[in-house]
Amino acid sequence: MKMFLKKNKAKAILFLGVLYVTFCFVLSFQNKILKSIFYDKSWVHRVNSIEKMKLVANNFTGIEIDVVFNENEGFFDVNHPPVKSIHLPLKTLISNDNNNLKYWIDFKNLSLSNSEASLNRLEEITNLLKINKNRFIIESRNPEYLKIFSEKGYVTSYYLPSNLTENKQLLNIVKTKNKNYKTTFISSDLKQYKTITNNFPNEKILTWLYSYKQELSFNPLKVFKKSKSFYQKYRVLSNKKISVILFSLKTKADR
Repeated sequence: MKMFLKKNKAKAILFLGVLYVTFCFVLSFQNKILKSIFYDKSWVHRVNSIEKMKLVANNFTGIEIDVVFNENEGFFDVNHPPVKSIHLPLKTLISNDNNNLKYWIDFKNLSLSNSEASLNRLEEITNLLKINKNRFIIESRNPEYLKIFSEKGYVTSYYLPSNLTENKQLLNIVKTKNKNYKTTFISSDLKQYKTITNNFPNEKILTWLYSYKQELSFNPLKVFKKSKSFYQKYRVLSNKKISVILFSLKTKADR
């Protein structure tokens, strides 16, 4: 009887050990699992070089690109100020796309003075490269200037201020602006997830930022944190209001 109990105890310990190791592997590489489940929603943050685009293109459905419209020269400069510009035109970047990616264009300086010129330039790019307009999401903090992009068939998003949770007056201003200047989406940092989902119940949402960094760990404390992270990510990704989530993915092409 004692021998039987010892054998079963050993089997139980072995089983629990194997189960824990498996659990650690799943949690350590949770982003790959989540991406496979929510592939269409999982895009890459700040793909501002040809090198990075080529590194991520095969594994994701879309990328976010930061642009500043150069009014003097009439082109979209791929850049996220205050980072120094490398003078990479948007047209050059996306002409290197062989994977039919979707593009989230974070338009940093859309204004009244450049709205028509930038739209015309984007029209030239899509026509020249024969790209369907619904592959673009044009995002701006100034939704009043996105209307002409919507009218031409582009998907648009109102980039909400980052301090809505602490500023109810600003939140009310944004609600009014969102009502008056309708866009396809609203976009905001995940830190405001609860505020955004509660205050904009009928809007489709773009959000960010989860790190895609993955490392194997068997540390119980880290495993606990990873399990909490997995639950949070799954809850957000499975929310039907959330259309896209940007993952931060550092590569050798980052600058």
